[in-house]
Amino acid sequence: MSSNSSSEALSKAFHRRSASGAVLALAVAAVIGAFIGAGLTRLSRHDMPAARAASQPPGERSTSGEEWLARLSTASWKDLGASDRQEWTHAAAQSKPLRAELIRRYAKERDKDEGIALRDALAEISTPDVVAAALQLADSSTAAERAAGLRLLVRFPPNLKAYEIARRLLPVERDPAVLAGALMNLRPEELPSSSESRAMVAQIVSFIHHADPMVRAHSIQMLAEWDKEGAVAAPAVLEALSAPDPLVRQAAVGAVMVGQLRSEALKKAMVKLLSRPGEDIVTKGGVLQALERFPLSDEEHAVFLSTQRELERASSPEPPPGDSRQVSAAREGPSGPR
Repeated sequence: MSSNSSSEALSKAFHRRSASGAVLALAVAAVIGAFIGAGLTRLSRHDMPAARAASQPPGERSTSGEEWLARLSTASWKDLGASDRQEWTHAAAQSKPLRAELIRRYAKERDKDEGIALRDALAEISTPDVVAAALQLADSSTAAERAAGLRLLVRFPPNLKAYEIARRLLPVERDPAVLAGALMNLRPEELPSSSESRAMVAQIVSFIHHADPMVRAHSIQMLAEWDKEGAVAAPAVLEALSAPDPLVRQAAVGAVMVGQLRSEALKKAMVKLLSRPGEDIVTKGGVLQALERFPLSDEEHAVFLSTQRELERASSPEPPPGDSRQVSAAREGPSGPR
């Protein structure tokens, strides 16, 4: 199975499931992102969406910033269509008061879907004042605002101030959502020294058995990224591959790819995941991608191919009632054409 075909099949399956909220954003970052180059790696390169948003035509309506603010008071961002979101994003890129209102709403939003929609918009705008506001939120005295700021900051290129805030929060923070956000922001602007890397690995490893699965998941992935030798990350990832929580298993698969970890034990643990009853389709897709870097025995190869076909079937839309393929299958029956 080629990387492109694996990625395409898994992406189709992911989008079908994510529409119902069954797969969390971590799956994108830790599994899909790892093999298409998006991931949460500090060496990833982001484009500058503000310039893109500012260069887009505003649409047919010509509306002032004040009018947009008035309309925003009764609007729900998550309910806007794609074209409306584009128009609003363009308007906010041109209007500082509108951006300020979007940030204010994002900081106070407790509806998960609305918060995600507002975060997507602010990440698309990505002007300096939006980044500054995210940093201010991340340094707030309120846990909910700290978490919101950190989740927004990870959508921007690595930022020294965000990195410093994250490092400062890790030893003292107790809120799981903030801890997860801080772990995601351990992305220095420059390649860290060996001593800094060792100190960071020692700090991150203290969270791999945290009570919250999201914290455990992000710590596993960041450990694999910081531990370049893999001496600490490899056994931690191996343990996480058999964790009871699916988020942690997904992160462990992503960590194998992000950290470029290789061992016979890791391979066997991932092959075992492919046969695990009820295993998540995103986890299995990530395992297929990771196993392409490992030599497989004939038995392991057979499991690989069987899972590949399973994912391909899962990513194919069901034929509508009366579809000609169903009719043909019914006519042929189990013994072929009659």
